Amino acid sequence: MYAVYALVDPDEIYKVCYIGMSQNVCRRFTQHLQEINGNSLKAKWLKSLRDRNRVPYCKVLEEMLTQEEAEKREIYWINFYRQLNMPLTNADIPQVTQGVQLFPPPDPEAVILNLYDKGLSGRSIEKWLLKDGKKISYREIAKTLCQHRPGWNKRDMNESNLAFQMEQKPQKM
Repeated sequence: MYAVYALVDPDEIYKVCYIGMSQNVCRRFTQHLQEINGNSLKAKWLKSLRDRNRVPYCKVLEEMLTQEEAEKREIYWINFYRQLNMPLTNADIPQVTQGVQLFPPPDPEAVILNLYDKGLSGRSIEKWLLKDGKKISYREIAKTLCQHRPGWNKRDMNESNLAFQMEQKPQKM
């Protein structure tokens, strides 16, 4: 049986940098850590992590797949994270092929809620979400969280209001 996995930046746990598949994810992860010599984007990324005494996280996305299913799901996940503008370092990022479903771009509101539920702060969410080619403002993120998450508290909203006020005031030099 196969698994599809992601290598994730240890400093920004929402940043997926590589998607792969393997029958033995632990062994493959160890192989990745030894692949720092080379000119590939992945090797350069892993070397930069090692130079800072860091190791990527390995997250299993799906398991118990046949080889054929794993190949299709790997392409699915690559396209999914590509649409989220993740800095994938896969050598050959395959285009969607026949039998692999490409989905519409994710709804920004759903992505905000998903990232918040995984423990990211509003500021961290703001860094990575793009909407129509521009970043979604912290105020928009706060508005979404206020509408859908009762746990979003007054302090967080006050931080949002302060950010909005800072955007509106001209900067003094």
